[in-house]
Amino acid sequence: MATIYCFTSTGNSLFAARRIAGEIGAEVVPMTGEAPAANGDGVIGFVFPVFFWGVPNIVRRFVERLEISDPGAYVFAVATYGGAAPGAVGEIRGLLRGAGLSYAASVKTVENYIPKYKAKDSPGLRARTEARLAEVARDVAARETNRAGRHWALNRAFHRLFPGRDPGCDSRFVVSASCTGCGACAEACPVGNISASASGPVFAHGCEHCLSCVHLCPAEAIDWGGSQGKERYVHPDVGAEGIVQFRKGRRG
Repeated sequence: MATIYCFTSTGNSLFAARRIAGEIGAEVVPMTGEAPAANGDGVIGFVFPVFFWGVPNIVRRFVERLEISDPGAYVFAVATYGGAAPGAVGEIRGLLRGAGLSYAASVKTVENYIPKYKAKDSPGLRARTEARLAEVARDVAARETNRAGRHWALNRAFHRLFPGRDPGCDSRFVVSASCTGCGACAEACPVGNISASASGPVFAHGCEHCLSCVHLCPAEAIDWGGSQGKERYVHPDVGAEGIVQFRKGRRG
């Protein structure tokens, strides 16, 4: 069976991975823990969000450690993004071990970096996302090839502004009195950086800055930067529980 490795923060990438998987008969596997040796019946995919014009830390580590045993494998990468994604998916090509990157694509979804922007979902955007995903899925099913856009020096320069480059960026989270101590933030964190306590979340300074804890908190009690008062976002067809269960290893 083909394998798609996925990292998701608010469900956009998981939705995309499942759409592609349905077209090619693939298993969707979370990018957590140790990277296994990848076989995937000759078809291996990566689906992930763009963070500050670059690849999330957890994705970079996973791809770097993944050993692809078949040098002739069809390997594809799909990046979801809300703002801009020039060259971000091209970074995967330089991270791969044992195979080249056969196909790369970007899919525009809802902007969810609410410290700076508002999450603006709409039926029109969803329709455009669905249409683009259908196109990408058809390409992958047909084993189309292309050359990933170059990962420019500008990408690297802009990504240096990414707060997640500093794992201690979690010291800037603010937790309001509306926190109920439910522990949803701890379950939401993809790297186990949060532990729940009666007084609220405790951050261990190993933050990926994916902001899942901000978006998935049912009380909207966690903020970072300028997120105060802004509507949270979780992909409606995935849901907070779907994200948590996927990260716990329930494959798609």
